[in-house]
Amino acid sequence: TWTGIDDGVIDRDPNRFGAISSLITFNEGTGYLARATGQIRVIGDVNFETGGSSGRYVGQVCYE
Repeated sequence: TWTGIDDGVIDRDPNRFGAISSLITFNEGTGYLARATGQIRVIGDVNFETGGSSGRYVGQVCYE
């Protein structure tokens, strides 16, 4: 298990796709992830009519 804090936003304007931007910082884990840290940046869109979403992410995991 690896847990983190999500510091993100969603543009919730129902008249267009909602832009997603998020930075997730991981700092706690168990097992082989017990001492792992890292961040993942997420960018994408949500379609409020269909409930679908698409996006991409980039990040880094560091092990002590």
